[in-house]
Amino acid sequence: MNSIIDRIDSTRIELRREGRHYTGIKISPGSRPDIWNLRSGNTPDTAWIYRNGRLDEWPVEGYIENQGRYCIGPRFEGTRLSRIIADGKLDLPCLRKVLAAHELIFSSKKEPEHFDASSVFLLDDGGVMVLSPSMAEKQRGCFREEELLQVYEAFRHPDIRGTRSAAYSFALLACIALTGRHPFVAGPSLAVSDIGELRERMRRAEFVSLRLIKPELYRETVEYIDKILDGSADNPDLSRLHDLLKKVETEAAPALSKADLLRIRSLARRREKLIHRRGILRRFFHRYRIPLTIAGILVVAGTLLTANLLQKASVPPPTRGLNPEQVVRLFYESMNRLDHDTMDACTTDGAGSRYIESAVRLTVITRVTKAYSVGGPPPFLSAQEWIDSGLPPLKRGQFVFGAADISIRQMAEAEFLVTCIFAQPAGGDPEDVEESIRIDVSEHTERVRLRRDKEDYHIYSLETEEIREIDSFRELKNE
Repeated sequence: MNSIIDRIDSTRIELRREGRHYTGIKISPGSRPDIWNLRSGNTPDTAWIYRNGRLDEWPVEGYIENQGRYCIGPRFEGTRLSRIIADGKLDLPCLRKVLAAHELIFSSKKEPEHFDASSVFLLDDGGVMVLSPSMAEKQRGCFREEELLQVYEAFRHPDIRGTRSAAYSFALLACIALTGRHPFVAGPSLAVSDIGELRERMRRAEFVSLRLIKPELYRETVEYIDKILDGSADNPDLSRLHDLLKKVETEAAPALSKADLLRIRSLARRREKLIHRRGILRRFFHRYRIPLTIAGILVVAGTLLTANLLQKASVPPPTRGLNPEQVVRLFYESMNRLDHDTMDACTTDGAGSRYIESAVRLTVITRVTKAYSVGGPPPFLSAQEWIDSGLPPLKRGQFVFGAADISIRQMAEAEFLVTCIFAQPAGGDPEDVEESIRIDVSEHTERVRLRRDKEDYHIYSLETEEIREIDSFRELKNE
């Protein structure tokens, strides 16, 4: 016998078959024809119905596939909680009923502590139906992205799980029930493009305190809700929240003068403007983070260049009075300090330019990273320091550069063969530092020639004779 199906919403159907009425909850998308399967054995697809302090299971009787897979059980009539919220009809009696249902489910250990506004239905007969976390998760997979934001993401903290997550969601809903507005959403609805800003506001606890929006409410209640939302409440408890929500209707409101109310409203407006400005700045920096970073690098580079020119005009060159071998050693050891000025002073005719250019770029990146990461690990480690420390793992944003274990052998009066362990960010491009913390390590053998210009020796030729890749640092560790 064919089934007669009426669609209630995007994830719920009403079904009539063999004289009986059923309700179906969508648990999988798809477009297969009408196929009816009776339930056989246990199923993780469970739901609970709360009425008058009692909890009963909604029995799953089968599955049907019709433009998706539906879990079928006895007919129920009601409205999804997320729909009630979207329509601006959430009030305290409704919220307390939903909260009582979850308290009983959690305390009886029937389900892990979890809250999903899209998986709760306020029944027309006064009951509350709650889908199990497993079934709720399957249903969420059937929502479009825009729907999922409105019915699920808007009511949960992005980083909190377990008991604290459920308490956070109910505190957020309490704000909506008491004020008619979402504490973290500025407009009437949430767009896909707003989800990043919503999560950031939740993480930073950027909301207007309920004490400022509703100062006339029972003080202990609004303070407890504020503490849950700003993360300062120790072990937030659903039972306590439930009791405090009852007191909003039973306890006398604090007496406030007109002057007090005006002052509190002024503070609320100032707080709202501050949050709005922070959001604008975050969106601006997110949209223009690449050009802003480039601009910062250019400013730092310009400052360095100006300072270096002034310094060079008044200070003798670092090669003054050094013999050829000492100049060669100074050049290679300067890599380990990212001292591109000294490296440049040791050379002429473009010798060693690739090393000098890398040191310049890494110096700029190091200074910009330090400016944006106050208190974080040092971004730069010299090759010698890193190897001497036993090749410790690097943190994100750190890199290694320079020459270690430098050996210099004289071949002629001003000609040397230099062997060293050279380390640099993977790929050889210092601009890739933010993308990878893998370090390329190799043994370099290079022929270095110098000549005397006036008072000082300078490297005029630096030729790489051999590069031996070192495999995964095993050879270094075994030395």
